Amino acid sequence: MIEKEDPGSAPVDGRKSENSSFEAKDKPKLNFAERAKIAKERKERQRKEKLQNIREQRENAEKKKKDREAQKAVLAQKTRTGQPLMGPRINSLLDKIKESRKN
Repeated sequence: MIEKEDPGSAPVDGRKSENSSFEAKDKPKLNFAERAKIAKERKERQRKEKLQNIREQRENAEKKKKDREAQKAVLAQKTRTGQPLMGPRINSLLDKIKESRKN
């Protein structure tokens, strides 16, 4: 004879059944106004995070642009006869090598 388990009883092996774990969550019921308020707060928080990310990206882009312009000015230096100066170019390459060695 096979014994059938009672749906309300706990399983023999100590695990919870699917129904008992679902009933344990017991979320509070929210009315429409509360759900709308939570949704509005979530959207506002997401909007602020998005604006912060955009602001950071713009700041990074401006910083990189200034760095490129400064590097360009250093590398654009010429001698009296119009030849490029090699010192800044060699220093730039050396800095790149040092940076790649760190990583």
